[in-house]
Amino acid sequence: MDLFFGYEIWVVVTLVFVALCAGYIDAIAGGGGVLQVPALLLCGVSPISSLATNKVVSMVGTSFVVLKYSLNKLIKWRYVALAIIPCFLGSILGSKLAILAPDWFLEGLILTSIVVALVFTRLVKTDQHVEDQPQSKPKFVSLLTGIGVYDGLAGPGTGSFMVLATNKSLRYDLLVSTAIAKPINLTTNVAATLVFVFAGKVVWPIAIPMLIANSIGGWIGGHAAVAKGAGFVKKILSFVLIAMLSANVGKMVFNF
Repeated sequence: MDLFFGYEIWVVVTLVFVALCAGYIDAIAGGGGVLQVPALLLCGVSPISSLATNKVVSMVGTSFVVLKYSLNKLIKWRYVALAIIPCFLGSILGSKLAILAPDWFLEGLILTSIVVALVFTRLVKTDQHVEDQPQSKPKFVSLLTGIGVYDGLAGPGTGSFMVLATNKSLRYDLLVSTAIAKPINLTTNVAATLVFVFAGKVVWPIAIPMLIANSIGGWIGGHAAVAKGAGFVKKILSFVLIAMLSANVGKMVFNF
């Protein structure tokens, strides 16, 4: 089959479709990287280039999601301002470590984080609001900074983990927690992208069509989240985490 900058057309078409789905899911509950990273690996892209390419795609897609939530006035910018700088620096640190870390360490870290997130998801109440429970801003900043390091180091599931951390520390429902987490997730994506771009790890012929598709999916997903509310976000979040867990266990067991 004809090649697209060295890649077969069916590979690019498949990755574009995956990016569209990942953008939709990421806008609602995070975790779009769990679709994109394995897809890139299966299409023959190296592990570090898969992480780098996924990061560029997610950065652009998340930008459209942030715009969507901002237009609907769901983002609490005062909380975003608290965490944005430490998360940016944490992601840079994580990205530098990712270039040095062995594959077995990254795989174990991803798997453990998914299990923890899935447990906490089942405990989340979708009708919880800030007026009902005390907030902990220090906890919010520390949790998201740690997740920012993870985003640079590995990445898949970062959006989901940020949503859960925001929900648990600030006590907003999942819809508002998602809206708060998205600009911070965008910041960590930008930081990691800068490191990977300067290291020459991004596969641009694949990244460009993927980021266009991811942006479209993100805009559609953001609209769905706003329209259907927190209960819908929780269902998608649980689905994403279970899919993430299954994919990573399968990868470790069958070594694909």
